[in-house]
Amino acid sequence: MLSTIFSDEVMIVFQKINNFLWKLKRVEHGLSTSWGLGIASSNQFSKIPGMKNRFHRFYLAHQEMAHFVNNIHNYIMVEVLESAWKIYYDDLQQVKNLDELIAVQVKYSKSILHKALLSEEQKDLNRLLKKLLNNVYTFALIKERYFFKSALEEYERIKRVE
Repeated sequence: MLSTIFSDEVMIVFQKINNFLWKLKRVEHGLSTSWGLGIASSNQFSKIPGMKNRFHRFYLAHQEMAHFVNNIHNYIMVEVLESAWKIYYDDLQQVKNLDELIAVQVKYSKSILHKALLSEEQKDLNRLLKKLLNNVYTFALIKERYFFKSALEEYERIKRVE
């Protein structure tokens, strides 16, 4: 029944937007988790000779990445979705039949796709953005799984020696 109102084209657009927002949230969560582990272990890390400066650089890079991801998320939510919703809502008030409703939805979905950098015309920019988000997520994972883990192992080694 919904397929009468929402065409396959519109559903694909909504799926693309949803997948992109999900990926953005996953990256944001990975950064947040990594940050939390770093803060929770900062006392131990400060006891490792020469590590304070390294961790400071990690935190600076981390903050830059978190700021970037947060800005992209806010842009999508406010500049893309909220502004498109206002136009969509206003256009819906003028709809008189099903064909006009479908046309308004297609216009709405194409507007979102284009502004969210997910349209076919912007595939190179979208590919670059996705690659950048993957790198940010990988940074958070590597920092958490390898650097923090080895730093904590070093802290435990130092503690046993003392």
